[in-house]
Amino acid sequence: MKPNQRVILFKDHRYVLKGMLSDTIPESPVPILKDGETVGNFQGIELFLPTIGHQLPLVMVDLVSNAYVRLTYPRKNGATATLGTSMITAPSYRSVKGEFRLIPQVTRAEIYTDRLDGLRIVTFAEYDHDVGVEIDKLYPWSIGAEKYTVTIRTQLQFRNDLLLQQLLSGVDKFRLFSIASMYSSADLYDANLVRVSAPDTESFAIQLSDATSRDAYLFSSRKVVSSLEVSKRGVSRGRRNTPGSPDSPSIRATVVSSSIDMNSLVAQGYLHGSTDINDDSLSLWVEWADAPAILEKGSEMNWVVTYTAQAPEI
Repeated sequence: MKPNQRVILFKDHRYVLKGMLSDTIPESPVPILKDGETVGNFQGIELFLPTIGHQLPLVMVDLVSNAYVRLTYPRKNGATATLGTSMITAPSYRSVKGEFRLIPQVTRAEIYTDRLDGLRIVTFAEYDHDVGVEIDKLYPWSIGAEKYTVTIRTQLQFRNDLLLQQLLSGVDKFRLFSIASMYSSADLYDANLVRVSAPDTESFAIQLSDATSRDAYLFSSRKVVSSLEVSKRGVSRGRRNTPGSPDSPSIRATVVSSSIDMNSLVAQGYLHGSTDINDDSLSLWVEWADAPAILEKGSEMNWVVTYTAQAPEI
C-alpha cells in the first residue's frame, strides 16, 4: 500500500470500517486481525456510522500504531465534524534514567465486530519488554445528538521492576492517560477551556488566553480528579478540516474505575510555548500522585475511562 491510503475492511448499511496509512504518522504500521483473520498492516482504523439522511459520517480514528484515539461527532445535518483533540490512551511515565515514555511500542491490534453494543478494538503494546499494555476499546454502534462516547479499559502487567524518577513526583511522573489539543491564540484553538471535577469537590476551570503562561504547568496545587475536559468555547477562526476549525469537538474524559486509589489521581496540564497550529501545544492528564518509586515485577493495574466528543460551546 502507498502512503495516505485507505482500504475498506468492511461495508454495509450498518457501518463502514477502513484501514489507513499516513505519512504524517511516524510510527510504523502494525498487524491488524479482524475477527481472527489477518487483514493487513495499518497505522489507523476509521469507523463511519449512520446518521440522519442515511449519511455515514466518520466518528473516530483509532491510531493503532501509537495508542492515540481521535473522536468526533456528527453535525446536525449528519455530516462529519472536523477532528481535533486526541486522546493518548496508554500511560506515560518518567523512568529513573530521566526518559519520558509518552507512548509504548504497539505490536498488534485485534478488531471484533460480533458484539451487539459496539465495535471492539484491542491494542497490544509494551515498553521495552518491561511493561505489557492492553488497551481494550468499545466504540458503540449508536451515536448521540452531536455527541459520541466510547469506553476504554487499560491494563498493565509489569514483567520487570520499573523504577520511576522522583523529581516530578505528584506532578508529572506517571500519567494514566493524556489529552492532547491545540491552543495557538485567543482566536485560534481546538480547546480554550480546561475543566476539572471530582465527586464531593468543587469543580475547577481555567479559561486560556494570550496572557496564560506558556512552557508551564497549569495547576500549582493538588486537585483530585475523576473527570477532565478540554472544551471549545466561542468560535475559533481556523478553516474547516484544519486545526482550529470552528466545529472541532470538546473532549471529556471520566475515570469510571481504577485499581489505583481514586484519591491519589490528580489533574495536571501543560501549555507549551509553540503557537504552531500543527503542534499539540495543550496537554491535560490524570497523574498518579502517590506512585511509588518502584513498580514491582509481577504486579498489575487497570483503569476504565469514558471519553466523549461533543459539539463546542458556541
